[in-house]
Amino acid sequence: MSPDEVEAAVASLFRLNGYEVAGPLQIQSASVDIRADRIGDPFAKPVFVEVTTERVDTTKLGKDLTKYYACNEAYPGCTFLIVSTEGFTQSVVERSPKNVELLTYEALAARFEKFHPYQSAVLTEGHLAQELLRLADVYEPPHFDFDTRLEPALEALHEWIEDSESGSGWLIVVGEYGTGKTALTQMLLRQLMEKNKADPTCPIPVRIELRDFTKQFDVSSLLHKFLDDNNLSHIPLHFFESLISRGRVVLLLDGYDEMAQYMHLLERRVCLEALAQLGRNGAKGILTSRPNYFSEAEELRVLETLYSSLENSGIAAVEYAREAALDELFERQFINRSERRLQDLDKEQTEALVSRKLSGDPDKSAVVLRLLNKVSRPSDDGARLLGGKPVIISYLVDLADQLSEPGNGGEDDTGRTDLVTEYQCFRLIVDQLMLRDRRRSPAMPMDSRRRFLHRMALRLSDSDKPLFQEVDFVNLINDEFRQRLDRLPPSERESDRQTLYADLRSSATLTRVAVGGKEGWRFSHNSLREFLVVEYLLSCLQAGRVPAS
Repeated sequence: MSPDEVEAAVASLFRLNGYEVAGPLQIQSASVDIRADRIGDPFAKPVFVEVTTERVDTTKLGKDLTKYYACNEAYPGCTFLIVSTEGFTQSVVERSPKNVELLTYEALAARFEKFHPYQSAVLTEGHLAQELLRLADVYEPPHFDFDTRLEPALEALHEWIEDSESGSGWLIVVGEYGTGKTALTQMLLRQLMEKNKADPTCPIPVRIELRDFTKQFDVSSLLHKFLDDNNLSHIPLHFFESLISRGRVVLLLDGYDEMAQYMHLLERRVCLEALAQLGRNGAKGILTSRPNYFSEAEELRVLETLYSSLENSGIAAVEYAREAALDELFERQFINRSERRLQDLDKEQTEALVSRKLSGDPDKSAVVLRLLNKVSRPSDDGARLLGGKPVIISYLVDLADQLSEPGNGGEDDTGRTDLVTEYQCFRLIVDQLMLRDRRRSPAMPMDSRRRFLHRMALRLSDSDKPLFQEVDFVNLINDEFRQRLDRLPPSERESDRQTLYADLRSSATLTRVAVGGKEGWRFSHNSLREFLVVEYLLSCLQAGRVPAS
C-alpha cells in the first residue's frame, strides 16, 4: 500500500470502532498524521498516530518523538502511536519511551478485533470448549465425493480457505441427514481457532447455526445475533463487516436446510440475498445443507416464484432490473457454485469410530458393529448399507449397554442374513431410549410418553415452532393427558401437571436449547423428530384415523 492508502486504512480502523478522526493537523507547529477521539466519551484522552510505510530506524524515531512531545504538552496523558507497515529496528524498540506505542498495521488491527472471549469459549473455557474437546477425542474425519474421487473433508476445507485464488463466496457442503455436517463444522471451528491463536494473522472462524433462525434475516441481524450470543457485543457491527470483507473472518454457517424448512419461498430469498451480498462484498464461507434443501431446482423455484409475483403486481421496471441483477448474483454464488458432497464413513472408518467411542470394551464394540452392518436403505439398485452414518453410530454406541442385554437387538446373529431397514433401526434406537426413560421414571407408561412425543414432533415440524417452551408442554399435556387430569381433584391437578412436565421434558430423545433469546426443548437430532412424525402418521394410516392437528 502507498503511504496515503495506509493512512486511510488506519483512519478507517478508528472510524469503524467509534472514533471521530481528523488529520493531518498541526499540534504546536508539529504536523501529525491522525487524531482520533472516542465518540460519546468526553473524558477520553485523544489518540495521535504517525503512519509510515518505512522501517522505522533511530533517525525516523527522533523525528516522531518531536511530534509526540508536542502532542503530550498540548494534551497531557494522550496516547501516541507510531504505525509502520515495515516494522521497527531493534534499537528503536529498545529506545522508544514507554508512552509511545510501536505497532505494525496488523498489530493495530488486532487491537481492535477483541475476539478473545470467543476464542476462550471455543478452546479453553465453558461448555462449548468441553463439547469440542470431547468431539476431537473421538472424531473420525469423513471424505468428500468430488470429481469422482474421494478427498479428506477437513483437509479439503482448510485448503479452500487458505487458497487465495479461490476468492470470496461460498463453498456448499451437502450431505444427507446424519452424515456429520454439524460435527464437521464444529471440528473446523476448533482447528481454525487453534490456528488463529498460534498465528493471529490467520482468519478468525465464526460459526453460526442457521437452525436458530426461523424467520428471514438480513446481514445485520445475522451478524448481530452472533456477536450478542458470544459475548462480543463490544465489537461494532460495521467493523465486524469490514473484517469479513477483508478476509479476516471465515464464516461457517451450519444447517441451511433446518432453517429453510421453517420459511416460505420469499422469506428464503431474503436470506439468500443476505448470504449472496456477504459473498459479493468479500466474505468467504462454508454453508452446509441436505441436498434436497439446496438443489439447483429448489433454489430456482425461489426465483421463479418471485418473478411471478413481480409480473402480477406490475412492479416498476427499475425494481425488476434490481431483482434481475440479484438473480445474476444468486446464479454466480449458489447455482454455479463450489460444492462438496459429504460421504458416509466406510467400513474401516466406522470400526475406528466405534472402537474409540467404546475404548476398552471390545464386546460392546462387536455388538454395535454387528447391528451397523445390517442397517440398510432400499434403493433402485438394491439395498444400500447405512451403517456409516455418524448419527446412527452415535445413537447405537450411546445405547451399547442396553443393546448388549439379551433380547434387545444386540445378541449374536451369526448365520442370519436379514437386513435392518433405516426405519427399523430408528425404531430400535427410539425403543431403547424409551426403555431408558422407563428405568428413570417407571410411573410413566411407555406408550403415553411415545404418544406425547409423536404430537410434540408434529408440532415442532410447524414453521413457527423451533422449540417447545413450558407453555407448549403444558398445553400439550392438557390435551394428551386430559382424562388423567380430570380424574383428579382440582387441588391436585396443577401438581400432577407439573410432575408430567418435569418428566416429559427429561425424555432421552430431547435436549435443552436456546434460540432467539428463548429457552426450551427440541429433539436431540432432526432425524429423531422426523422418525417420530413418520411413525405417528403411519400409525394413523394403519388405524384409519385422522392425524391430530
